[in-house]
Amino acid sequence: MTRVSVQTIGRGWKCAFTLIELLVVITIIAFCAALLLPALARAKQGTLQTDCLSNLKQLGYALQMYIDDNDDRLPGPLWNGLQASADANSSEQFLYYAAPYLNIPPLSNQTAVIAVAACPGYMQAAPGISGIRDMEGRISYLLNPDVDPLPGAPVRPFGYPDPQEQPLKRSELTRYGSLAALFAISDVDKANVDPSVGWWRDLPSGPVHGSVRNQVFFDGRVAAVKASTTAVRK
Repeated sequence: MTRVSVQTIGRGWKCAFTLIELLVVITIIAFCAALLLPALARAKQGTLQTDCLSNLKQLGYALQMYIDDNDDRLPGPLWNGLQASADANSSEQFLYYAAPYLNIPPLSNQTAVIAVAACPGYMQAAPGISGIRDMEGRISYLLNPDVDPLPGAPVRPFGYPDPQEQPLKRSELTRYGSLAALFAISDVDKANVDPSVGWWRDLPSGPVHGSVRNQVFFDGRVAAVKASTTAVRK
């Protein structure tokens, strides 16, 4: 039987393995790797999800403080896609109103990427993203476009720029559900957005956190919610 010399120990004595023994060792290593790699992937996904929840928590705090400072009214009118970048003229974007509450430098005429508005799961899964700088103009979170569960014209809590609709007051939201049940901001992907929006092609194909989407609700709480495949309105 063929033997393979592995190492010289002491003076002249050699330890050797047969090819069969080496194959057994390699098989065991491969088996262990097959067990470890999925666990490592799940751990990485869990870290990304936790970081995303932290982002949403901060955005939720900023939203609550803005509402408290503005006679109970939500910011707006806003587009539904929450861009990860903003400048001092972005008055139709969420970050324009939230920035003073996010412990970041004041917005200027130069567009800046705001890291807290960039979902780390999106950055891993979306096309064309290699780092935080690539998030300029990208949308990784979605503002609730319709708080009314009934069919008919959408009730846009943050208003809408064109045709212009004014944002609601927080107290008005309770007509459509409890603040704890209505999400304010959510993860976004191709499965929960109308394909007719111009930025749909830039989205990941499905939920970036596995079977759930992270959301912050109008009462300020954050949660991972079982993902629905129903596209929301524009």
